[in-house]
Amino acid sequence: MTEIVVAFLFTSAIVDVPVQADAGAFVKAHCIRCHGTNDPAQNFRLDNAPASTEHPDFARVWAKAYERISTLEMPPADEPQPSVAERAAAMEFIAAQITEAERAAQTVKSGVVLKKLTREEYANTIYDLFGVTYEPRDAGGLPEDPSWHGFRRIGSVLSLSPTHVERYLNAAETVLREAMPLSDKPSVTIEDNSISTTQRDRILPPPDKKWLYHHWMDAARMNRGGAETSNAHEGFPDNARRLILNGGSWQGSKAAITGYNLPYTGDYLVRVKLSGLRPPGGDAPFLWVYDASTDRVLFEMDIDTKEDQPIVIERKIHFTAGYHNLTLHNATPGPPLEGGGYSQSTINPFISLKQWNSPFTRKVTDQNDVPLVPLLIVDWFDVRGPILADGRTATEEQYLPTANRPDDAQTQQILSRFGERAFRRPVSKAELQPYWEVVNRSLKSGQSYQVALRSAFTAMLCAKDFLFLVEGKVGSKGSSLDDWQLASRLSYFLWSSAPDEELLEMARSGRLQNREVRAEQALRMLNDPRNKRFAEGFAREWLQLSDVGKFPPDKQLYPTYDQHLEKSMVKETLACFDHTLDENRTITEFLDSDWIFVNSRLAQHYGLSGVHDMAMQKVLLKPEDHRGGLLTQASILGLTSDGSRHRPVHRGKWLLESIFDAPPPPPPPNAGNIPTTAAGEPKKSVRSKLESHRENVHCAACHSRIDPLGLAFDNYDAIGRYRTVEDARDGIGEAPAIDASGKLPDGSSFAGAADFKKLMASQSDRFAAAFVNKLSTYALRRGTTFSDRAAVGEVVLASKPDGYRLRSMIIELVKSDLFTKP
Repeated sequence: MTEIVVAFLFTSAIVDVPVQADAGAFVKAHCIRCHGTNDPAQNFRLDNAPASTEHPDFARVWAKAYERISTLEMPPADEPQPSVAERAAAMEFIAAQITEAERAAQTVKSGVVLKKLTREEYANTIYDLFGVTYEPRDAGGLPEDPSWHGFRRIGSVLSLSPTHVERYLNAAETVLREAMPLSDKPSVTIEDNSISTTQRDRILPPPDKKWLYHHWMDAARMNRGGAETSNAHEGFPDNARRLILNGGSWQGSKAAITGYNLPYTGDYLVRVKLSGLRPPGGDAPFLWVYDASTDRVLFEMDIDTKEDQPIVIERKIHFTAGYHNLTLHNATPGPPLEGGGYSQSTINPFISLKQWNSPFTRKVTDQNDVPLVPLLIVDWFDVRGPILADGRTATEEQYLPTANRPDDAQTQQILSRFGERAFRRPVSKAELQPYWEVVNRSLKSGQSYQVALRSAFTAMLCAKDFLFLVEGKVGSKGSSLDDWQLASRLSYFLWSSAPDEELLEMARSGRLQNREVRAEQALRMLNDPRNKRFAEGFAREWLQLSDVGKFPPDKQLYPTYDQHLEKSMVKETLACFDHTLDENRTITEFLDSDWIFVNSRLAQHYGLSGVHDMAMQKVLLKPEDHRGGLLTQASILGLTSDGSRHRPVHRGKWLLESIFDAPPPPPPPNAGNIPTTAAGEPKKSVRSKLESHRENVHCAACHSRIDPLGLAFDNYDAIGRYRTVEDARDGIGEAPAIDASGKLPDGSSFAGAADFKKLMASQSDRFAAAFVNKLSTYALRRGTTFSDRAAVGEVVLASKPDGYRLRSMIIELVKSDLFTKP
């Protein structure tokens, strides 16, 4: 009975993917006569082609057959031809089997498999080991991880190149210099760039802070173009300020501070003194401090104060040594101000907004000095660091005894203690011997004990057992993970980092083989703040959010699109997932819901009223809002478009791949493009152009399955705005009205996105099975195979009585036998 139910879960009226299909009849009827003899055409045989997806040549042989069938090269024109439906069925089955072969190739073929940490996992592990922040995306950091169907943690895909080895060595040395600085620390000297004693006195360092570098910049010396001019501040008193306009014009929304050539890697104190003026009934200005050199937002927040009551914002930011170009942004959107182009008043410093009374300047206030748009007024900006703590670092306290020179036994204990945390398992004396020799050689060459130990730690951070998760057992293919490996699987699944002491203790006591103990640990970990790493990491990879902004929208066609909107779009999706996880809500709300998360920037984009802050907040929806669930979020609609128009085919493909875990076959090489409308002809919608495209026999087979899914969202443009007519740019006449109706393979029809989402929500069993597949792929770091389907089905069935609630599904997966497989 269980097998029947599991089989049902893997069928779908929406995507119409059969559990079993047989391409044998097609091959026998159209291929074997020429490709099944001892002298086959083109030396290519199919009569003895691999039948098992686990055969190493399966994908290679059948991919060649797929290419010939999809391009209409086979069968030849002088042979009997299959129908469009027969060709489509054969292509779909072969493509699905090739995908299955790819997943099978990711599973353990021997006793042990190595799965490299992603660069985010590396940075998290470093932080949890040493309390040191490592930025893998900075210049000289770790290369970007390759992806497989959106997932960047697949063991067989993450390779180790010579570049990686060099970067890992540099990273380890950089991290340990900060975690275990030399005892002869440089003396504390302040590079004082303030321009007056009065101003410097306002920002004296707190008594518990020390630093080597200090750069202070007043508003009179901030230049919108980024260059600091020697006479920019002359003639202005100490209290000169700078105005940063709202984002109605992108140029007016930022002020460059200057470039900082920071000499040391470490934590720096970044401070800014400013005011933020909110227009009546409008939004507060939104401060966005940005490092253009590393493409990193350092911090962001609403600023809502009076002009004469500025506040000081202080943040601890980790910087790598080198050049950093910092800018301040007022990211709140708004209309262009009156007064034409920029005047000198928007560039030069000023004392008070009351100065804004010249007919040659833009109007930023009314006659009563009330702001017309959100305004940021900056007094000064300050960077100091690296922050030097008094005494010993946390790493030194943990691994370095108070004695100047530990004896050999103490050194062995230090290496063993660090090795267990770094390798995530006990380390034998024989394994520690090479690292002990590193310490010995360094001491014999005259190095201090601290330098010698740091060298050994560096070597351990470059070892296989630190950089890779080691799963399985030598000579025992298919065996379950041991307790130490289960501890790592749990921690890298839910925390993207190494196990903490409680997990390690569970492994020592052999308790993680007990599924209820694993469930208890999973619940503990989900209640820990580090679960935010899972919420963001899984959501980004499952939904392919890394592709948001991959094709920046054309500024002429979409002038309201900017970086802040793009980041807000992604934040909405992440906030939705995080909320569902925290409250253990049902995953069917990913398909359709009566709530969303927006900030004021996104609310304006969606046409929603009543949201005036940049913090993400939950908003209840009405039907006329045309939102709810993931599928009508701007991030999803944007990543499935290009820079000029929405793309129904891409939207349909994304739905099949991300939501139903049933990726369509790749398009044949000669699929062609959607035709453009000839000059002088009436404007046509993308839908009508696709109908013409489907008349091509090359395209009809796949488009009949993909297009209805994407066309359901035709009311949303390339940046996710709702509309009722399409902005067709070629042709003449009126813009065509949008028709988002369609019919699914089972005959179900829908009138638009709202109906379609309800249809999908009614397929909750199918979606749950696909979701568990995605969750398992993330947890196991490999694709789920046909042999995993029964185990996946059991997780789905166990989750169903609870209504497919997100936390419950995670815990059921952790309890399952599937979770213990390599």
